[in-house]
Amino acid sequence: MEVIATPPLPSQTPAPTITLVPTPSPVPPPTSTPPPTASPAPTMTPTPTQTPTPRPTPSPSPPPSPSASPTPSVTAPPSATPTQVPTPQPSAISGRVLGNGSEAVASASVILYEAGNTGSGSTPVALNTGPTNTDSNGNFNLNYKPFTNGRLLYLVVTGGQVTGGPSTNNALELLGVVGTAGQLLPASVTINELTTVASAYALAQFMSQAQPQNLGASASNSLGLSNAGAAVGNLVDPTSGGLSGSLPDSASCAGSTPPVNCEAAEKLDTLADMAALCTADGPSNNYPADCTSNPTGCDQFLCFAAGGNILAAVSNLAHAPFVVNPTSSQRLPLGLATVNSPYQPILTAMPNDLAIGLNFVGNGLDQPIGLAIDGSGQVWVVNNGTGPPDVGSVSQFSALGNPTHTSPFRATLLQPWTVAIDLAGNGWVTNREAGNLSKLSPQGDPMPNSPFTGNGMGAGGPYDVALDPDGNVWLTNSTEGGTLSEFSPAGTVVGGSPYPAMGNFPTGLAVSATPSLWVLTQYAVAQFDLTGSLINGPFSNLNNPLGIAIAPDGKVWITDTNDGTVVALAANGSPIPGSPFSTKALTAPAALAVDSAGTVWVDDRQNGAIAEFSANGALLSPAAGFIGAGLSGAEDQSIAVDASGNLWVANHATSSLSEFLGLAAPVKLPRIGPPTAP
Repeated sequence: MEVIATPPLPSQTPAPTITLVPTPSPVPPPTSTPPPTASPAPTMTPTPTQTPTPRPTPSPSPPPSPSASPTPSVTAPPSATPTQVPTPQPSAISGRVLGNGSEAVASASVILYEAGNTGSGSTPVALNTGPTNTDSNGNFNLNYKPFTNGRLLYLVVTGGQVTGGPSTNNALELLGVVGTAGQLLPASVTINELTTVASAYALAQFMSQAQPQNLGASASNSLGLSNAGAAVGNLVDPTSGGLSGSLPDSASCAGSTPPVNCEAAEKLDTLADMAALCTADGPSNNYPADCTSNPTGCDQFLCFAAGGNILAAVSNLAHAPFVVNPTSSQRLPLGLATVNSPYQPILTAMPNDLAIGLNFVGNGLDQPIGLAIDGSGQVWVVNNGTGPPDVGSVSQFSALGNPTHTSPFRATLLQPWTVAIDLAGNGWVTNREAGNLSKLSPQGDPMPNSPFTGNGMGAGGPYDVALDPDGNVWLTNSTEGGTLSEFSPAGTVVGGSPYPAMGNFPTGLAVSATPSLWVLTQYAVAQFDLTGSLINGPFSNLNNPLGIAIAPDGKVWITDTNDGTVVALAANGSPIPGSPFSTKALTAPAALAVDSAGTVWVDDRQNGAIAEFSANGALLSPAAGFIGAGLSGAEDQSIAVDASGNLWVANHATSSLSEFLGLAAPVKLPRIGPPTAP
């Protein structure tokens, strides 16, 4: 498991400052999904000076000719797993294209696409039966051909004109998600600057940077793409084109204690307001030559984002969400969005970063520690609890942040700590207080003979848990003279288990591709084969390390918590050049996760920040990390990447769950061993 945490201080009690609970409300089409009730947002800290080495953000080329955008109509909230239904006959969708807030975009081309299925950003299929353009009121009605079930459907709008705007506007390119084919689709939608920003962020890992109108995923990750498309509904209402009803409004955000999710709403609206300048006025005749001088209005936004049109610009920002763009070296032109701009609320101070994150509470969250994601995208969160009568539970969330099944689950759990998911979707949970191991069905019910006892486990012992390729379950017993316990998929003791961990108080545990086990102890790390025999190490010079993860290239990444650094070892245990790595964001790094591209995401237990490193240790995030979305910055947290490229973090001190949309390379789930692409 990549998620590790240390025991909460006995005197510490949860400090939930968030009272909103994710309550799904019917949102539009499969494009959106019942958003979670956003929770309030902490005040953003000023942007630190930083020189990350992020991925390049090439400016896109113009999209295929668009086809329809409908007038939003609410449909049943989409489910995480698309429902398969017979392929429909050619049908129609209607909608409206608006710009600069509420102005009709006339004479725009609208195209309905079915996402590609040969990889991220692969070529989509146009479904229009003929050319479709908006009328003088921005309305359109688009007839489309049969589609393939399970594929994401979306609309691309190009060209057009608002009243008083340029008759030829090369910057006007917008996008909106319709839903997943096979699910109930809306009869009508609205496409505008805000739907474009929300779609670019939620779908960043599936959008071509060179041609952002191209959305696609591998055939094996259609669910990840579908879930990402549905997540757009947590940000924007496809019917009205305004912010999702689960996000706070201007009045709430202007209050003395603004909700946590105000930050997400303000970032979305601010970027949409900047884009609206391009819809209203288009780029000047001096663009892009004026990017090296003093651009204004639309030119200033496009120059900053290094994109030739609205969709290209926001796609670049979603891929590199920094206030100083690494491609243009220009700073976010915050002054372009004002209180008179069409989308509100807006940022009133320079943010630390431009990542979009949401915060969820409720559903039994109570001092969460462990976290894992199953094959359907459901997030399992282990709640340590506050003590009798609350002795812990497991909260299960859908990919959209909504409670699932009968969550929270409590049977057989006693001060649970961490969780791992097997290929059948069962959750394996360590119970520290009880000194045993629980196995829960995908619906959270105790499995036969669970909890399992003995095998070296005892009160205060069971800590981290992971599965090997054979389906066997391994856990660390964090006691003096600690051990490793191995169980079969049925919960029986395997071989000579328990095995010595070669050190005191073992914590983190990770499985490599060889396969082998890497185990952290109080001051060292060691490698074992699957018979429990030592094959490498122990390697010392660590100081109470907590988190460990194996990268796709075999590197071993470790959070050296008490030293405030991240250590990277080659597969043979020798440090890689530059290790250990540090940054302003890290004071006491606790948990880390590696995505399928080998990028390393490190969560700090004191600063409430996530640092991002390349596979070779180069800092990619702002120096202060990515912050906000309710990251608590106190006590333990855990982190994982899902198949849509979202980062999920459990916040122990505030009893909440944070999600950062589209930041990471998608990971095949459930993750067993090093991360791979879905």
